[in-house]
Amino acid sequence: MKSFKRNGFTLIELLVVIAIIAILAAILFPVFAQAREKARQASCMSNLKQIGTAVYMYNQDYDERMPRFRTSTLEDAQMDPDGIRRSRSTALGLCQPYIKNWQCMKCPNMPDAISAINGASIWISANPSNMSIWPGYGWNVDYMNFSANCSDYNDLVNTFESGPPTALAAIQQPAATVMAGGSGFADSAAYRSFVGSTKSLYPLNGGYYYLLAPATLTTPEGCIWGNGGWGQGSFMGPYGGFEQPRHGNMGGHIVFCDSHVKFMSAGRAAAGTDWTVNTLNTNVHVIDRNQYIWDLQ
Repeated sequence: MKSFKRNGFTLIELLVVIAIIAILAAILFPVFAQAREKARQASCMSNLKQIGTAVYMYNQDYDERMPRFRTSTLEDAQMDPDGIRRSRSTALGLCQPYIKNWQCMKCPNMPDAISAINGASIWISANPSNMSIWPGYGWNVDYMNFSANCSDYNDLVNTFESGPPTALAAIQQPAATVMAGGSGFADSAAYRSFVGSTKSLYPLNGGYYYLLAPATLTTPEGCIWGNGGWGQGSFMGPYGGFEQPRHGNMGGHIVFCDSHVKFMSAGRAAAGTDWTVNTLNTNVHVIDRNQYIWDLQ
């Protein structure tokens, strides 16, 4: 009697193996995606840590004062006689000599920033003129640079020169005061209207060199800081430019005035305010200053 030796798998066995592989793939692929996102978050955090260290070094060289958020048009021309404007004129640009790497100004999760005029990339060859204005990280402009007499950070008398740089001694809680953070324009109706106006040079997908504070704050001295930067109607989107949407809507990175970096959700970054994504930007106010991490107190 002959015996037959089986040399292959039955169809049922093959289908079972395929089903097992499919199940394993469905389980592992999201894990791999999360691991990649964690790696990007770590790289983004490293970028802001370098920025925080650079600002600290700048402070030591400039009488323990923060850099101004931008220089005047006249100063730009003086600093850049070859015509490459604004390569050093923003707060983060002024600290670039301590980093010597423009690529750390771009979050790994940022898509390529595209000109709203011709559709071309604005970051070709890490152009310092563009990287200084449209980086992935923005300055806490509402509080790091005060003008005199309770005016905002724009000194219109001196051709859009920013207010005087904040002294480190004025920052009462450096470890709990925002210095800079991940910044990016949201694809919102307000932003699309903004870039479609005379501000059409603003790129799509670009970051911005300042980051708006979440709420309006009236101090006991009568100064009003903030301009409704977060919420519906803000030209930087409901997050005020904070990078939470860039990181899977989980949160974004903030570097504090003592140079430590923390990953925070937008809700945590806006603690002490009545902000929500759906609140009108002009209705967002500080309700508990002890929790508010953007001002100097």
